[in-house]
Amino acid sequence: MKLLYILPEYVTNEGGGIITFYRTFLPMLAALGHEVRVIVGSGVTAVTSPKVSIIDGVSVETLDFTILEKYRTGFTRY
Repeated sequence: MKLLYILPEYVTNEGGGIITFYRTFLPMLAALGHEVRVIVGSGVTAVTSPKVSIIDGVSVETLDFTILEKYRTGFTRY
């Protein structure tokens, strides 16, 4: 199964609360054979040259600024 998570952070050595859950849970899903992808970003956090890395079997990339701008107007009511 292909799974995509969009999270405000996904770090390797720090974090608390919900990110600790995802840092434990997502590698377990990947180990079970699922394709797990995380896009790290938010409405104010994005980069112009996203890089992809594999952390514990999970594909992690930063939100692309052009994608953020493309869809930003669709979320103005929130």
